[in-house]
Amino acid sequence: MPYIAWHPRTRRPLVVLTRSGPCAKVRLVHSEVPFEVPVGELEHYPWAADPHAPPGFVAVLLDTPQAVREGDWVVVVGCARRVRALAPYSAGSRLLELEGYGKWVLAAPRVADRRPPVGRAPDRAAHRHLHRCRRPPRRGRNPVNPLSHPPNPSNPLRTVNTVNAVNAVGTPAPANAALFGHLEWKAEQILGQLRAGYSLERLSAVYEVPEPHLRDRVPEWRRKYPGLEEGPARVSRSGP
Repeated sequence: MPYIAWHPRTRRPLVVLTRSGPCAKVRLVHSEVPFEVPVGELEHYPWAADPHAPPGFVAVLLDTPQAVREGDWVVVVGCARRVRALAPYSAGSRLLELEGYGKWVLAAPRVADRRPPVGRAPDRAAHRHLHRCRRPPRRGRNPVNPLSHPPNPSNPLRTVNTVNAVNAVGTPAPANAALFGHLEWKAEQILGQLRAGYSLERLSAVYEVPEPHLRDRVPEWRRKYPGLEEGPARVSRSGP
């Protein structure tokens, strides 16, 4: 059964699909394309070095917004925040009330941290098995691995849960229609936030999509909803 493991080298959680010998077949949270990484590069929750995970919690994949629960922790704008309440929202999404943040819409797959069920201790045997084989995979077997290149210092890797579709070499990953589609029914809200002074960089972090994608969509939204946003969108680095 797929589960979430932490990848310290790139500071992101990965969905582990299968393990075979020294390799694990994994995928990114917002991608269906599998690739391989050495088993020894993965850490098992709740002992993973994930800086956002509350102590003793395990990481779970919210493959649909309906999978979120009260008490889960989700990372929004770089901070882990507890879900205090939730309610149905448009297009199958969920409106979350986050502690210390307020309302936020969950509309795409993501990783959440969840307390293990009462009476069920974390599986240390699975943790030991995950690290049993540390022999690296043979060269040339994994040409599509987005983590296979060394990080570029000029393009520091963003922590995962803030999904900006950026891979380990800082280049845009293929667009995921399911990830970006939810923006279309938030267009009026985004235009209103631009009018209120929010920058595209800030909105990119809030809605977890690349800034260039927002920049491309804004002109069409202005034509579709005239009068909701006046003046050019601010692209400063200082936030709203």
